[in-house]
Amino acid sequence: MSNFINVFFIVRIMLDRFYAIICDINNMIFRNAKDKYKFKRKLK
Repeated sequence: MSNFINVFFIVRIMLDRFYAIICDINNMIFRNAKDKYKFKRKLK
């Protein structure tokens, strides 16, 4: 039983880290898109 709880915690920590990484990537992509949009507006 304790083994199962340990596995559950490890999986939860891994999922939390994975989710954080995905959020970081989304923020980076969103920021890049906003910068490109600003850049295009400056060129006009």
